[in-house]
Amino acid sequence: GSIWLTIAIREDLLATSFRQYYPLSIAMIFGSLIAGSTPLGGGVVAFPVSVLSIKFTPSQGRDFSLMIQSCGMTAASFLVLTKRPYLLKDHGSLLAKTLFFNVLGLICGAFVVVPPFIAMCIYTTSVAGFAIILAYVERCV
Repeated sequence: GSIWLTIAIREDLLATSFRQYYPLSIAMIFGSLIAGSTPLGGGVVAFPVSVLSIKFTPSQGRDFSLMIQSCGMTAASFLVLTKRPYLLKDHGSLLAKTLFFNVLGLICGAFVVVPPFIAMCIYTTSVAGFAIILAYVERCV
């Protein structure tokens, strides 16, 4: 980490990158708040901002969103497993089922080619539907 930081400072990469991508930095502040306070991850904010504001292609936005999502969820998983290991024992079968279907979806998704616009529409619709259901459930509880 320190080698990367030394090179980035020496070559003025941090300032250049921030000037170019500052809207994404600001959006990810809100993304981290959403990721920490809801079941949704930071990728929910990363995808639309990266595609609409930064002008990434939908496939680049998807990849960036998945990278943000995987970093955040891996950190959260590590924290839960180290601070509350009894959850793994109590809910191991649920974790195994989820892992199985996630791997199945990953394998199927690797072979299905979906046009970028359709992927963006499916993603946005799914997140909006999830948000509406979550708002309804939270209001009724």
